[in-house]
Amino acid sequence: MNKQQVLAQTGQYEPWFNEFVASIRSHQVQLESGIAPDHMKEFYNSVISGDLFHALKTTRGSTTEFFVKNIVRQFVDDYIAKKINAIVVALSHSDSEVRIWAVTDDNDYATENMLFDSEASINAKFHQYGFYFSVTIVEASDGIAVPSNFQIIIKRGELSGTSTTVKA
Repeated sequence: MNKQQVLAQTGQYEPWFNEFVASIRSHQVQLESGIAPDHMKEFYNSVISGDLFHALKTTRGSTTEFFVKNIVRQFVDDYIAKKINAIVVALSHSDSEVRIWAVTDDNDYATENMLFDSEASINAKFHQYGFYFSVTIVEASDGIAVPSNFQIIIKRGELSGTSTTVKA
């Protein structure tokens, strides 16, 4: 028996659809009263006017934001849990990829391995959704500056315990 058959037999469709319809009605009230956020107005106006390309583009933006935030959160969780000790970590992203630029102490293979392990576990989780995570590691003695399209999110000593300096 597949998942859809189980859902149908256990009556789990009904509550989900009730909640879904209630959410759409809530959106309708927000739109009609003029308090809907701009992204909601843009999405519904695109759908109602039949501009599905624009509606899907709007949805893609929301999807990208969702996945990028979750990938960054997973990385920060890994960073804290594994006690990764990079000097600097910087972040950049596109529509389907989050990139990390990490500066490590020279010959700090333990930190490099933990960063690569984090990269592998994040890709294992998110690649099925079309989102990817890549890590570039440079050693301090390389003297290579963080590229201008990256934003520094962690400096050694600024990320400890449960506090973060992540700006995602």
